[in-house]
Amino acid sequence: MSRHTSMTPPPLNFLDPCLDPWVLRLCQGLAPHWLRWRRGIPEMQVTHLSTLWQHYQQFQAGKIRLILAFRHPSLDDAFCLMQALSHLASAHQQRMRLHRPVHAHFVYDRGIPLWAGAWVGWLLPRLAGIPIHRGKLDRQGLKVARQLLSEGEFPLAIAPEGTINGSSYWLNPLEPGCAQLALWGWEDGQALGREVVILPLGLSYGYQRDPLPALFRLLDDLEKECGLTGDRIRDRAGELDSKHVVVQRLRRVEDHLFQQVSHFYHNFYADWQADDTQPNESGTPLPQRWQALLHHALTTLESTWNLTHQGRLIERRHRLEQAIWDRLYQGIPPASPLARGLTHHLTAETRLHEWHLRWAESAMSLQSPQPEMSSDRLSEIALRLRDLTNRLQGKDPARTPLPFLGSRWAELYVGEPIAVSSYGSLYQRQRRLAVEQLTQQLQTQMEKLLPTARANWPEADNLSAKSCLPAHP
Repeated sequence: MSRHTSMTPPPLNFLDPCLDPWVLRLCQGLAPHWLRWRRGIPEMQVTHLSTLWQHYQQFQAGKIRLILAFRHPSLDDAFCLMQALSHLASAHQQRMRLHRPVHAHFVYDRGIPLWAGAWVGWLLPRLAGIPIHRGKLDRQGLKVARQLLSEGEFPLAIAPEGTINGSSYWLNPLEPGCAQLALWGWEDGQALGREVVILPLGLSYGYQRDPLPALFRLLDDLEKECGLTGDRIRDRAGELDSKHVVVQRLRRVEDHLFQQVSHFYHNFYADWQADDTQPNESGTPLPQRWQALLHHALTTLESTWNLTHQGRLIERRHRLEQAIWDRLYQGIPPASPLARGLTHHLTAETRLHEWHLRWAESAMSLQSPQPEMSSDRLSEIALRLRDLTNRLQGKDPARTPLPFLGSRWAELYVGEPIAVSSYGSLYQRQRRLAVEQLTQQLQTQMEKLLPTARANWPEADNLSAKSCLPAHP
């Protein structure tokens, strides 16, 4: 193999799902230890576990096809979901037990192996994962997902938000892909009279102990990096370590970051003013001024590559990421030294332009800190600011882990199932409208699983409804 061939990144080919039972068994055994020792989650709790068990049992009996639509606030979601599913086989005391292995096919972003490492690209297909390109119509990925939904050995797990949103307390506007797959599955199963059910799953995280002491240390580091080394903020009682002070300091850091990035674009990129207006995107807590700035940052990159400026910020983010991949992973080895030089120039230029996208995607998860917020929620905001500051400095997030603020708990809430057949007749007449309405119902059901919406839930009174899963066997 020639030198220039080895230096050319291979194309982003489809990674066929090819479940390896030994790999699955190993990962299911290691997941609780990984959660405990690498992610600081010693245990997780599942509420309404019996609902999940009953639908999985119906799936194994051939009565339904099942979609597990889960919230996606963290990179830890996949491990928590794997642990909950593997626990199902022995969690219920009824006579009918589930057949092992208890697992799910799952849809994942094709770009994950690019930043997580080649070993992840080897692992995910062997766990029955289905790669999807989010920035284009991925016909092959959708075809395989549809086939596995209709005929696969396991249910299909999918995150309808389409990306990690970084918060346990709010839900992104859902992408239509989950609803479309569900209606395809209903269409495929009509001849067999088989129902397709979407089961919403809510995932959230919090700290076992008050994270405020660690949060103050994180704020010290952020203020130092931002050059905010003036007088320490005190609350009305003169205290330096109250939650009220945390809110003030978070606001000061957030405001400083906004001002610095605004000045950067104003000084070096045309037509940007800090009072720029952009229509507010519903369903997101992202402050209005950040929406305007992110719009300008993405427009800067879209204009460079002659891409459309239309769509929600997250849709534009996916489209830009696909454009980056198309430039970097052509898979065609340069045929001459001249071609090799041009290819290297294109790669370097694309990597530089990618910076606009990467800091913008981190900022899409920002929220304004409020005094009534819990310490857990303020910690999430602080970690988002930490990630944004890292990305603005050009640091690789894969090599710059976020600080550890203490051991956490994880909660999985099983929501109310949605029978897809109720949208079947509408789908036969108006497909787009049926997808929109099903997506909206799923949005409503998943919003009910947010911590703020669960405050008035009745306490579960039996093990099958509320189970604590230790993170070690």
